[in-house]
Amino acid sequence: MNTHKIELINKIDKEEIGKLFFTVSYYLIALILLFTGTTKLIDPKPLIETLKSLQLLSDEITIFTSATLPIGLGAMLMLKIKEHLAIKFSFVLFLLFFLFSIYGI
Repeated sequence: MNTHKIELINKIDKEEIGKLFFTVSYYLIALILLFTGTTKLIDPKPLIETLKSLQLLSDEITIFTSATLPIGLGAMLMLKIKEHLAIKFSFVLFLLFFLFSIYGI
């Protein structure tokens, strides 16, 4: 085998690995969103207590949004509905969760 063929094979392998990593990450994020939203619907008490300390919006609006937004985004990602928009909103949601976690520490 000459070196040109080896380089081409290595390039193809790297592209396939990159696609596989993206696909696994994509569906993992969708599952995390679905899981977190579902747990908030099942047991909203910790969420209610946390949100009362912030006093940003009314409790009903905040709880509804914080539970349905992750479920909606996760479903959009799983069903591939408006993927680019769902990815952008997911990024913002994870960023807010991260900043809120830092604020809590």
